[in-house]
Amino acid sequence: MKGVTREEAVLFLLSLQERIDLIVQHSPDEYNAVASGQMPGDSFHIKTHFHYTEPTDGEMSFRCGDVFHVVDTLHNGTVGAWQVYRIGRNNQEVQKGTIPNKARAEELATAQFNATKKEMSGNDGKHNFFRRRRSTHRRSKSLGKEHWDEVVLSDSISKFPAYERVVLTQPGFVRPLIVLGAVADLARDRLLSDSPDKFASPSKYCSYCIHCIIRQLANSIYFHIMEP
Repeated sequence: MKGVTREEAVLFLLSLQERIDLIVQHSPDEYNAVASGQMPGDSFHIKTHFHYTEPTDGEMSFRCGDVFHVVDTLHNGTVGAWQVYRIGRNNQEVQKGTIPNKARAEELATAQFNATKKEMSGNDGKHNFFRRRRSTHRRSKSLGKEHWDEVVLSDSISKFPAYERVVLTQPGFVRPLIVLGAVADLARDRLLSDSPDKFASPSKYCSYCIHCIIRQLANSIYFHIMEP
């Protein structure tokens, strides 16, 4: 089996009812390294899409948007928890611990989403009557807020999965940043003075460069981010 986690492999084997034949490769050094914990059996990154603020069994808490490096989906040889490293600033592993596995996370995320949906429905219920009366006096091709709530919150699960696989990469190109508005000059000076190693402003521009045309038309400041 390729491209699956340790947990997925174990659950698949347990789901089989008939006799199976395994084709294995003799690699005692690699096996001993994984069994002793010296080499992780799993290695991938995930991004969370729900809040886990009340952890149990010594697990780590996290907020929506946190990123983890998963190193073992079969922690202590049992199904239910993943061993992870929390990714902090500069993509550094700052904390080691456990979080719910994918199945538990989906249950927690769904319960959290349904609770939020119920709370929103309760808060909006007393205003539905007045919204319906107003809607009868106007004609519009767009949906009202109550109809959008029905569309967006119609499913029992959220738009995103509880855990989303992500890849930590560094862009291989310089990214432009365009600052618009009345305080563009102040923002330019602040960025250049506070982070001269990351930002640079062109000293002059031509009449045919697309970036310079944008700068002239939008009255903006064009930056090059030196370190993405």
